[in-house]
Amino acid sequence: METKHLNLVIVALIALFATAYAEADWTTLDPPGATLTYAFDVSGGKIVGTYYDVSGIHGFLYDGTTWTSLDAPGVPVTHAFGIDGGNIVGCYGYDQWSGWHGFLYDGTTWTTLDAPGAYQTLPYGIDGGNIAGYYAKQVEFVVEEHGFLYDGTTWTNVDAPGADRPFAYGIDGSNIVGSYLDGSGWHGYLYDGTSWTTLEYPGAYVTSATDIDAGDIVGCYDDVSGTHGFLYDGTTWTSFDYPGTNWTWPLGIDGNKIVGYYRDSSGNDHGFLYTISVSATVDVDPDTLNLKSKGKWITCYIELPEGYDVADIDVSTIMLNEQVAAESRPTGILDHDGDGVAELMVKFSRSGVQGILGTADQAELTVTGELADGTLFEGADTIKVVQ
Repeated sequence: METKHLNLVIVALIALFATAYAEADWTTLDPPGATLTYAFDVSGGKIVGTYYDVSGIHGFLYDGTTWTSLDAPGVPVTHAFGIDGGNIVGCYGYDQWSGWHGFLYDGTTWTTLDAPGAYQTLPYGIDGGNIAGYYAKQVEFVVEEHGFLYDGTTWTNVDAPGADRPFAYGIDGSNIVGSYLDGSGWHGYLYDGTSWTTLEYPGAYVTSATDIDAGDIVGCYDDVSGTHGFLYDGTTWTSFDYPGTNWTWPLGIDGNKIVGYYRDSSGNDHGFLYTISVSATVDVDPDTLNLKSKGKWITCYIELPEGYDVADIDVSTIMLNEQVAAESRPTGILDHDGDGVAELMVKFSRSGVQGILGTADQAELTVTGELADGTLFEGADTIKVVQ
């Protein structure tokens, strides 16, 4: 949000076109040979975005292993902005002066998407058969800008009341998020098809909502210290920054995965994947650990929230305080606390745990791990320590 004229990242990208040719878990995303990378959206294990290299500006699809360049036929510039399943939306063209055309790409066929009368169409988000974005057209000597919803047949304007420059970025079901400019500045919004809700990060002077999934909204905000990411669940605002930077711009969310880009200390932009850990309930036994007592194991019971199954936990990934690995056996699934929800029981080496404890009379033990699908979990328990 360096310019405060927040046309999302496309503004920053357009500004670069003239020179382009002459805890949780953070992962940097840079295709081989890329000089700049922007991760725009995520769907399951697939991420789409844009990267720059010596040959030009390309869209990309990354499945966690393989990088695939996405280049619309016959043009030097392609941006991939949104993905849902196997369908990707974005724009292509030569530069902003000749206009941008939207596209829908299903892995085989490129379909052009141009809003009626528009010289610039930017589809940002897709959910099923619905696409959200921005378009601009010239009426006599006046440029009109609109957010849009396109259902494959009908183009509908999505313009926040009183907005000068409305942008629709993310869509999930009937909910659309984006940003708009009015006389007081840039604001985020949530539109449910009927009601408009303005989204303002507390204390920020610029807020943009960039994507939504199951009620969770991501975006970015500006304050005196820089540009920061946020996650908003309808009640609580959570700020986050890529470690060591003051420029973090989330652009897409799917479940516990957030993608976007960050700017490093040298001014270079990199894509990122931010994986949020599921909050687990952890019970460590014994509650009081006597360091002079002899024993072989420390027992741990792990319970996951509704919607997750402890049978899916990969025991080989479980760590205690990131230093002691869980034993491969014995393990078991049982309802240890009698609340009707199953826990996974694992063991840690008692001597290994004792070896990482300090001299305090209590210790917080944090247990982390992964499910078979790569979902992270984390939970903690505090025990007493007898020296």
